Amino acid sequence: VDANDPTVEDIDGEAYFAEAKVTRQRSRDESVETLKNMMASAEVDPDIKAEMALKATEIAKSIETEGKIENLIKAKGFEDCMVYYDTENVDVVVKTDGLQPEQVSQMKDIILKETSIPVENISIVEIN
Repeated sequence: VDANDPTVEDIDGEAYFAEAKVTRQRSRDESVETLKNMMASAEVDPDIKAEMALKATEIAKSIETEGKIENLIKAKGFEDCMVYYDTENVDVVVKTDGLQPEQVSQMKDIILKETSIPVENISIVEIN
């Protein structure tokens, strides 16, 4: 979905953002807990432990990057937004009554400055 698609009008914006934040945090907490438990196990191969440490670092970087992008977008005057970042894609869900082309450009510029994600892998979804 990109900024040219119609706004998702049947979703309550405040409820969406509240639920999305809780769900994202719960998912991250579960991932981190699983990694911690596996790394604490004496039976796990050292190479696998190194991979898990790398994965934990990726999760921490994603959390930091998402928060920074969200704050920069909110600083542009948007009431709320959620950013989902991984090494290949960035998805932004923004609370708005309608995006102007220059606002889409501002958001994409922020993402391009903060990540190495190509512009074609950035999606922006509007929620009222």
